[in-house]
Amino acid sequence: MMDPTLVYRTLRQLSQWTISGFYSDVHIEGANNVPKDGPLILASTHHNEIIDIAVLAITIPHRRPISFWTKSSLFEFPLAGAILSSSGAIPVTRNHSPTSLFKSTSLALHRGEAIGVFPEGTSYTQPRIMQVKPGAVRAGVEFGKGVVVVPVAIVYTDKSRYRSRVLVRYGSPIHILPNQTQDAEIDQAQVKNLTLQLESQLVSMSVNAPDWDTLNAAKSARDILWDDSDAQGEVPLCDWVEVMQMFTFAFPFPCASLRFGTYTQTTTQILIITNNSTDS
Repeated sequence: MMDPTLVYRTLRQLSQWTISGFYSDVHIEGANNVPKDGPLILASTHHNEIIDIAVLAITIPHRRPISFWTKSSLFEFPLAGAILSSSGAIPVTRNHSPTSLFKSTSLALHRGEAIGVFPEGTSYTQPRIMQVKPGAVRAGVEFGKGVVVVPVAIVYTDKSRYRSRVLVRYGSPIHILPNQTQDAEIDQAQVKNLTLQLESQLVSMSVNAPDWDTLNAAKSARDILWDDSDAQGEVPLCDWVEVMQMFTFAFPFPCASLRFGTYTQTTTQILIITNNSTDS
């Protein structure tokens, strides 16, 4: 059996080299929302395959090791399986009872570990978050001992472009209180309510458009005001989501709508930004 600490540190160092070598800047917000110790579930957006795992591993505050939920099929390869097992990965078997998954997760949480979950279910390229599954919250509720769920939004200015940038936002902790009842109906209601809270935070911390046309129009509007080819003319990462979302909602989309959007930016605000950009 490989040394788990050594394996994880090696993978994290490789992740550091990969991310710093490809992206020009990684900006972290909300670090104080992540507890230094104790049972923790990180529920993150997932739009860039294995790179998302690398980003979380190198940006999590306090350098906490993360045990990621991982497709069980990857464990079937001897070398990959040995590395995954040694790094603390937890196998996820699709279309099967989640009993073993939640049991393994609860054991890790009982040890005070941090669990990495991608509640969208898979990595994909879409103009918005398509779904947020309840698995991350359900794992916390089933653990039932005051676990903390922290939403994480990983936002890429252009995930496939060399020397583009990354924004990582750690959202407000969702505290799951110990179960006070064995009533399954109440548990399901709790899971549903907390999943909606998780979904709302993930959406508010990331860029979401109803379709590609709207998102591309927003990008074009942004390019008129900011020149991303010049570091001095880039949109600051701390403002990236708000700027992009403002332009996204500036374009009408009568036949499509976001079912969980919360932005109400107006044309007046766009003009204010335009004037400020021109003045500077």
